[in-house]
Amino acid sequence: MKSVIYKILNKANGKFYIGSAANWTIRKKTHKYLLRHNKHINPHLQNSWNKYGEDSFEFLIIENVEPQNLLIREQVYLDMNPAYNICKVAGNRLGTKHSVTTKDKMSESHKGIKHSNETKKLMSSLKLGTIQTNTHISKRTSKMIDFYKSGSGNKGKFGHSNSKVIIQLDKDGNFLKRWNSSNEIYRETGYNHRNIRECCSGTKRKTAHGFKWKFENC
Repeated sequence: MKSVIYKILNKANGKFYIGSAANWTIRKKTHKYLLRHNKHINPHLQNSWNKYGEDSFEFLIIENVEPQNLLIREQVYLDMNPAYNICKVAGNRLGTKHSVTTKDKMSESHKGIKHSNETKKLMSSLKLGTIQTNTHISKRTSKMIDFYKSGSGNKGKFGHSNSKVIIQLDKDGNFLKRWNSSNEIYRETGYNHRNIRECCSGTKRKTAHGFKWKFENC
């Protein structure tokens, strides 16, 4: 199945959330699990889900997209300013505004994370809040892809590789999603790298951020 751009539509008021996924089935399942358990990272979407109820929401595929064009096409829809999207730049969560409670939770999960100078430069170059052309978005996406392919984006705080494939499970051990690396998890959810890897290795914790995690083939 091709990568997709999707919409989570609130049928009661017409507001919606835009996202992209390499595996739509797993992404939809993850969204529903988090929303049903009041754990979704997006407070706007979670609050509306709690207010209107699950039956008011519809999960729709907007467009099938080749993987290399996924972020570019997602940005086109994000530029339409969907009501439930906090972050307006495809592929990252910079510029996001959170409630005090959400900030406290994310602050706790981010303790100990330090960005390299290269990462800081990439962050500052994103020009958040600006509606850009497809050419600008394509160049920005290519730069990010090259950065992570070079290995610079796959090093943890102590220089070790964070590129092992990780499996996300609910607390009952049911499969939720396959992630390419702990860095990918952080970029999409804000969850702390170390907590998840400690859970995977079984050294200090059994769960992290409300889920079980394990390295693939372990």
